[in-house]
Amino acid sequence: MQAAGKVKVAIVGGGVCGLSCAIALAKEGVPVDVFEAAAQFGEIGAGIGFGPNAVRVLQDIGILDDVLAKCEEPEINQRSFLFYSGMEGHELIYDYPVQPNDLGLGLHRASFLDALQGAQGMTLTSTHHHKRCTTVIHAEATGRPIIHFEDGTTHEADVVLGADGIKSAVRTAVIGDVARKAVVYSNTNCYRGLVPIEEIRAAGVVTDLLRRPVCFVGLDKHLILFPIKKGTVINVVAFTTDRSSPMGTKPRPDDEPWVVSVSQEELLHEYKD
Repeated sequence: MQAAGKVKVAIVGGGVCGLSCAIALAKEGVPVDVFEAAAQFGEIGAGIGFGPNAVRVLQDIGILDDVLAKCEEPEINQRSFLFYSGMEGHELIYDYPVQPNDLGLGLHRASFLDALQGAQGMTLTSTHHHKRCTTVIHAEATGRPIIHFEDGTTHEADVVLGADGIKSAVRTAVIGDVARKAVVYSNTNCYRGLVPIEEIRAAGVVTDLLRRPVCFVGLDKHLILFPIKKGTVINVVAFTTDRSSPMGTKPRPDDEPWVVSVSQEELLHEYKD
């Protein structure tokens, strides 16, 4: 391997983890190449919440101020969940205890990625789009890893970091297909969306959704809500679990999309009872 100041690092995957890692390395003077399969850094994922540990990591690698400056959320605050019954009356079930310095942050994923792209340190980071990794092999002569992409191109580096998700080609290259257990369906679907707070109030919801994240729990269903965009929008994540078949027995085909658009009627049907 080359001297520390000349190390070539490549990160496969330009999501939250990939870009955060790139910035952390760049701030230490390590130039990084980030390879992302998509055409651009998108906003799939709606809102995301950062707990106390994640906030501490952002602070430790020096990008918390960049995130707060670029995003809609002006400050960090306590983000511990309040758990309510999903039944009529919505009784408070549990108030998650926290320490005064356990602070969190909620914001849109696209806003966070925008903040990362504008953060100090990205000047040492080169991003490459339309680059889907198919495998990583080691050069016979040098032993250095070579990334192979779907478009037929390659990239050689000293270190390759995989941040390419649950279908990671980098992970498969490390552990092999034999050791890689097939992904199975958990029998749980997750519906995600963003709803303006005024629409929620107009619907008659009286529970305070702006102070802290809220989770409504019921039989085989739970609903997570937390504010983003300065409290003007509520991030809604609705989970449903189907117990008509044994959990974990249905393989998940790699060629099927995992994220699809569905109608509001489908979600309402799942929560009709």
